[in-house]
Amino acid sequence: MYKKYSAIFITSLVLSACGGGGSSDTSPTAASALDTTVLEANAEETTTESYVSGWATNYDTGVGLQNIQVSAGEHSTITDNDGRYSLSGTPPAGRLLINFEGAGYAGHADVIYLDKESVNNILNVSMLPVDLSVRFDSSLQQTLNDDNSPASVILPAGGLVKADGSTPDGEVTLNLTVIDAAQDINLMPGEMVDVNAGAATTPGLIESFGAITATFEDSSGNALNLKEGTVSTIRIPLSDKSGNPPSTIPLYYYNKTTGYWVAEGSAVLVKDGKEMYYEGEVSHFSTWNADDLYEQILITGCVEDVKGNRLPNINVIANGVDYSGSANTVTDTQGNFSVAAKANASVTVFGFQLGVQTSNLYTTTGKTDEQLGQCLVSSGGGITVKMSWVTPADRYSGLYSSIVDQSDSLYAELNAPIYEDESSYWDGLVTPNGQGGSGDLLSFPFMEMYTNDGVSSGEVLLIIVQFPQPGTYRYVVRNELSDYFPDVPGEIIGGFYPSVRKVSDSRVELNINGKITMFYPPKGEVGSNVNWNTYPLATAPNIAWEVFEFVVANDGSFKVVPLNNWLPQTEWNGQAPPAP
Repeated sequence: MYKKYSAIFITSLVLSACGGGGSSDTSPTAASALDTTVLEANAEETTTESYVSGWATNYDTGVGLQNIQVSAGEHSTITDNDGRYSLSGTPPAGRLLINFEGAGYAGHADVIYLDKESVNNILNVSMLPVDLSVRFDSSLQQTLNDDNSPASVILPAGGLVKADGSTPDGEVTLNLTVIDAAQDINLMPGEMVDVNAGAATTPGLIESFGAITATFEDSSGNALNLKEGTVSTIRIPLSDKSGNPPSTIPLYYYNKTTGYWVAEGSAVLVKDGKEMYYEGEVSHFSTWNADDLYEQILITGCVEDVKGNRLPNINVIANGVDYSGSANTVTDTQGNFSVAAKANASVTVFGFQLGVQTSNLYTTTGKTDEQLGQCLVSSGGGITVKMSWVTPADRYSGLYSSIVDQSDSLYAELNAPIYEDESSYWDGLVTPNGQGGSGDLLSFPFMEMYTNDGVSSGEVLLIIVQFPQPGTYRYVVRNELSDYFPDVPGEIIGGFYPSVRKVSDSRVELNINGKITMFYPPKGEVGSNVNWNTYPLATAPNIAWEVFEFVVANDGSFKVVPLNNWLPQTEWNGQAPPAP
């Protein structure tokens, strides 16, 4: 079973770029300071001696992480100033477990199944900063709480020891990190497989309802764990996509040696005010996961290029939409695949080729295996832009452009929201000649857009094969402005009510032929102080985030210019809302 490894770098480009060197520092502050910087669409070069390479980044900021220890078997290295790494020598195995460790970050691990072509063996990972780092006296009973979540660890007095069973030196430090699998399943270490369930051909797949990583060390830097025969009570914040989490759930710990999960013990779901968490006892510390096995079906499909040619050896992933689970496979010589997924669930299926994601196909599974109605489509290189969020949302994002005339350049034009139905104001995409509708970059298959809105998260993916005309194409994320509710006597006062959805919890991933750059919104989203029941609005909210723009030359080469600005919304297309 193939793991969720991401971008695969290539040495030949479908799209080329002009300009100077790129930057990986795309934090909110840095992005706004990059107005004159261009990000190149150049493939990364790898040496013939390297059997796997990639990039380690901070999940919260997208910035490359320096001095991260990367190890696989007997081979190890550290990341450079930009967070890049490369492992050379003879691969220790075809299924390669790679571990990532660094001060201030929760340890992470991932699995890659090596291709015979080393240029295809790229493993990019995002690491979570430690949520809680606290020093304490381990000779006393301790309750260690994360102020920003329900996560906690309760330790008995004298319960921690060194590997040889001796007492810790001085004070002890706890590093505690919460892993929200509903936000991003790729944050989970290893493969989502119960090592003791199922057969080799049908592994026992698990879905997560929350996880934490807890590590301890003494003042001399010695790693600590629980004394034999001692237990600790832990609380794992609920992370749920299903809307119906189990009241009692098995606990799993991550085996750092194998990259699989092992069931041990159970936890009970507790509701404490607005907070919900799983509470259970553990006899040692690792990454602990509240997991459940799920019934599997197979999704069968195919992958082809834009000309309809079937593609072999493409990594295909099935990610849960209403469950936090993932499974992978690879296409055969005819471009066909069968990938496992949860029965009676919502799933997205996609692939990676040459560093760029294929099209998405969304499906709702039943109790039996199913065949997808069309192939996944790969551009064979190019650009993807993925906007994702973590709160329930109805959001659109896209490239906005209008043609002045065939001899002039394209320019970005942002229209006000367009009223489309009886319930909501939505933002419209701008198409050629300024006509409202769905933006497609002039004709298919130059761009495709796929929307995936889950219970607690979602994403919008744009796949761009080419820019057919020179000019400027601007990428903008816009929020649903508000919901309109008619008057219901005694129940609802008619009017426009502010949306709870926010642009400010979004993140945008730009992937150009395998080189990934992350963008995050600046501070200053406005809307909570607006009286939505008046028209026109007395206060103009910021509901549109200009992220970046592609500046395309006559020869098709381009540069990416970060923008990172908020645009105020001052009217609804100059029209009053309809009467209730």
